[in-house]
Order: sequence, then C-alpha cells, then structure tokens
Amino acid sequence: YESRTMRVNDYIVKLLLRLVATHNQLATRCPVLLDDVLSRLLDGTIAAFSAALPSIECFDAAGLLQLHTDIEFCTQTLARYHTTRSTRLITALNRRLALAADDANAIDYLASADARARKEAAIAQTRASTRVLFLCFSAE
Repeated sequence: YESRTMRVNDYIVKLLLRLVATHNQLATRCPVLLDDVLSRLLDGTIAAFSAALPSIECFDAAGLLQLHTDIEFCTQTLARYHTTRSTRLITALNRRLALAADDANAIDYLASADARARKEAAIAQTRASTRVLFLCFSAE
C-alpha cells in the first residue's frame, strides 16, 4: 500500500470554508436558524458523498483510506451539527464504502493499525492548520 504522506483533500477544506461563510451569514442575520440549517447541510453533504459512490467502479486500499479520511475530517469538524439522520447516513456511507472496495485486503488494511495511524495523522495535521478557520463550528 502507498506509503506517501496522507492529507485531507483540498475539496473538503473548501467545502468547510463555504460552510463557514454560511455560518457567518446565519449567525449575524438569523441565528435562530443556524443549527437547523447547518445540520441539514451536513445531512446533504453526507448524502452527496453517498450518491457519488456509484460513479467510482472500485477503490484500492489507498483510495478507500483517503475517502474515509476526508469524510471523517468533515464529519468531525461538523460534529456539533450531527443529528440522528446524519449518524444514520454516515453509518450507511461507511457500509457502502466497504462494499466498494476492490478486495477484502483493502477492507482489512483499513482496519489495520497502520491505516488508522495514517488517517489520524492526516486529520490531526489538517486540524492543526485549519483550527482557526473552523473555530465557529466548535461547541459553545
């Protein structure tokens, strides 16, 4: 499996930056809707990830790990806005990802200590470099 350093993809950071702009607009103009709107946007984001999966024929272990890393960073960052629905969507998405793997070895690798360490390192590095950018999503 690839030994290159992993990182959260830029498209996830850009998505979250757009949600920061949405958060700022709602917080200043209509704070009563803030949590509901961001929860619905999280649900929609997870649903969009899930809807995009059929367009990818299969994942190798590195691709599966990268997608798990991207999704986990996104959902961790927006943890404050999780709902019962988003939790169900995340669980279903993870099941679909497992089915999309090209072989059992990819799924086994995802559960390995090496894969977990690489994923956690990528998330920690991105979190450290974006902490201030996404501070508005922290629990109050």
